[in-house]
Amino acid sequence: MIRLNDVLTISRVGLCLLTRKVPKFPLVAAFEVTDRCTLKCKHCYWWRDKQGRELNDSEFFAKVTEIKKIYPTLIAAVWLGGEPLLRTELVDKCRKIFTYNEIITNGTLPLPLWKN
Repeated sequence: MIRLNDVLTISRVGLCLLTRKVPKFPLVAAFEVTDRCTLKCKHCYWWRDKQGRELNDSEFFAKVTEIKKIYPTLIAAVWLGGEPLLRTELVDKCRKIFTYNEIITNGTLPLPLWKN
């Protein structure tokens, strides 16, 4: 379901496009869910570069919520990392904060059957 705030944001973007101005507010955020992966592709840097300590689910959700509060114009999120579907429950919980979501996956894990 589209939220009123999202409709207003989309309207602002449309106005910017009509007046040929670049929007000065963020619309999309990308979140690195994990650095763990089910593959070790030669071309990929995720599994080679250790990112440090991974946030637990409650810490990660708190950060996503904080970012959404700071930038209420965010209407979309991209979930990526090594393999974000290794933390399916977390992505499911966080995706509900945004109207539009995209998951960058390597396709080795089945896609969850989430309801919108």
